[in-house]
Amino acid sequence: MTLTQQVNAVMAELTEDIKDNKLNLLTPPNLLLEVRAFAANHDGTVEDFANLVKHDPNISGRLIKVANSALFGARLHVTTVKGAKVQLRFKA
Repeated sequence: MTLTQQVNAVMAELTEDIKDNKLNLLTPPNLLLEVRAFAANHDGTVEDFANLVKHDPNISGRLIKVANSALFGARLHVTTVKGAKVQLRFKA
């Protein structure tokens, strides 16, 4: 099997895991501590929070998933943390 075929096989498996919600991405512990401190501080803006989590696929993915849920009356399908912020009607 060539390297290209191996890469394609891994990408196909990764895509299937994402579609089936089987992909477990761990959030780095230091980011979890930063998020917890941010939540306890109450001085930051939603924009600050979005900037904190936008590079973490686990937290940002969950935020986007919540923003797209019927529970929050999702009007449009969002794909970014910024879009989730708007969809959830957060104020900056």
